[in-house]
Amino acid sequence: MRYIYLSVLLIYRIGLEQNYLVVAQSGWAGFHFHSVSVIDQLTSYGVLLTLGFLVPLSCRRPSQYIVVLLFSLSYVPITALYPLADESTLPGLLAISIAFAILLRMDGSWIGFMRGGMPLTRPSLIFLLISLVIVMTLAMIGHFGLHLNFPDLADVYGLREMHTMQSTRGWGYLVAWLAKVVNPMLLVLALYRKQWWLVAVTIAVQILIFNTTGLKTIFFGLILVGGLYGLVSWFKERFALSIVLTCTLGIAGISAYFQMLPDTGKLLYSLLVRRIFLVPGSLYYKYLEYFSEHGLIYFSDRLPFSLFLSYPFSNTPPKLIGAHYYGSSEVSANANIFADGFANAGYSGFIIVCVMLYGLFFFLDNLSHKKDLRIVVPLLAIPSYAMINTSLPTILVTHGLVLGVVLIALLPSKLCSERITRIE
Repeated sequence: MRYIYLSVLLIYRIGLEQNYLVVAQSGWAGFHFHSVSVIDQLTSYGVLLTLGFLVPLSCRRPSQYIVVLLFSLSYVPITALYPLADESTLPGLLAISIAFAILLRMDGSWIGFMRGGMPLTRPSLIFLLISLVIVMTLAMIGHFGLHLNFPDLADVYGLREMHTMQSTRGWGYLVAWLAKVVNPMLLVLALYRKQWWLVAVTIAVQILIFNTTGLKTIFFGLILVGGLYGLVSWFKERFALSIVLTCTLGIAGISAYFQMLPDTGKLLYSLLVRRIFLVPGSLYYKYLEYFSEHGLIYFSDRLPFSLFLSYPFSNTPPKLIGAHYYGSSEVSANANIFADGFANAGYSGFIIVCVMLYGLFFFLDNLSHKKDLRIVVPLLAIPSYAMINTSLPTILVTHGLVLGVVLIALLPSKLCSERITRIE
């Protein structure tokens, strides 16, 4: 099975390389390439295969699922772009390789150090979630209005700007927690119990939130949550293989559609191949190049460090990268948790991010002890995916990862039948 996984991983990596060339040659902003060095190719394939031997093929803990997901969607594209992208550097490739090697080697020895939370009964939990969804949705409609028209996916930026103007930090938290944690958890429970009317309601709520905010992550989060629920349910013993195989087939199918029908397929290709796989990998190297040349932030843009450190720039890191590489400070170029770590503390930031993840995984794995992974993993799908596009502190609060861990603590261990995989 290991060699089958590595073979599919290589095919996936080759597909990413070919698509990067397609995007760069098509003139999409921010994508450039240089002549490929054989040494760079061999180096990037070497570190990828080395870490491929460390990937757990069968995941037993939520932390493993999250790391394998990040490895597949973030690390593999970064290795693919290393020999191609103008901004790539060998220290950047090696630093993130070492970080992922550390994360992939977690042995879960911390399991059992904490009790599994304060679980509710199944009816109480479902009542709580339905109540939260109703109250939060009504509050959102009361503040932002009722938006029933589905926006054009190619032009949502005006809607986003209007939503931002109407929003405050508190309302932003409410909408984000509803869209990324509370409603997805209710969706997962409805899928498990085959309550299709409730599935339809949660999908409608998610679409209503997208109509209000214009954030594509909220809309495509439905696919991510549902997809992870299916993969964990049907391929729990081969999750690592199933995720790279899904990515490989998805990229191949969308790329073929784009090549055959470039006019109609361009939007789908841009959203599901360029944006999900190629842009985050490209931005990782851009962050490393920019903050190596212009100086580090040292966490001066966030509390409590902002109380005694002066922020050295006139704009936020995503806006700085947008202005420098895309020619517009209106572009918010968010990168992954390691790129943010580098922007703040250089290569020491990789260590800080790993330590923070270990702390997060300690609580997550212990609170998930003997609970159904089909519920736990999809619940964390959207906040976990956000690690590819933003900083870890932002994910913990704004994207609702801490709230997700709290809801897991309330999840009863006997929610599902004994035949379903749990953390033992």
